[in-house]
Amino acid sequence: FLILVENCSSSFAIAAANAISDRLCMITGQNVRLSPQHFLSCQEDAEGNECKGGSIASFLDFAKKKGVVDENCFAYQGEENVACPSTIEQCQKYFINDYCVANGVEGIKREILKHGPVIAYIPVFRDFLVYKNGIYQVLEGTSRFQGGHALKVVGWGQNEAGQEYWIVENSWGEDWGIKGYAHIAIGQHQMYLDDYAFAPTPKYEKEETTAKETTTAGGKL
Repeated sequence: FLILVENCSSSFAIAAANAISDRLCMITGQNVRLSPQHFLSCQEDAEGNECKGGSIASFLDFAKKKGVVDENCFAYQGEENVACPSTIEQCQKYFINDYCVANGVEGIKREILKHGPVIAYIPVFRDFLVYKNGIYQVLEGTSRFQGGHALKVVGWGQNEAGQEYWIVENSWGEDWGIKGYAHIAIGQHQMYLDDYAFAPTPKYEKEETTAKETTTAGGKL
């Protein structure tokens, strides 16, 4: 589920919303896509700062305390000064129970395997902007932009030479990378991907159903 960020620094909200959506789908089987725009426009200190960046933890705290609506209720806009609609109160909200931080390569792998995609921050080096395919490794001497960028980490792999890599979903559209995805080499300490990732736990209360007996004139069915 790819959303093009363009010039709006909202990758943290997109990656977090998508990861929660995927994890909710794994638990319930529901194909729900949560709205990054809900947090961007309806957080208390929005005030036209929707595209000024933010933290993964702030989105997850919002999802825990207030819940997040889906894309059908409030679609992503990717621009500033998008007002929070009053009609949003009529929409269903999806919550998380909490979130934790998975640490280290093996810890992150275990978390993905057991519970689904995680959210990670990376610094953006200039050569990452033009990534097309293969396993991405930062070229020595490449400069980086200020700030960070959030990605959804969906898994990992290994090429024929035995080099391991993370499989990540970016928010720069399907024209970037491998149709919006990238393979980033494991073992690059400057990328931070091996260090930690956020793991949200969707709130889901399974409804208990009991079989009802149907009685007819001829007996029970």
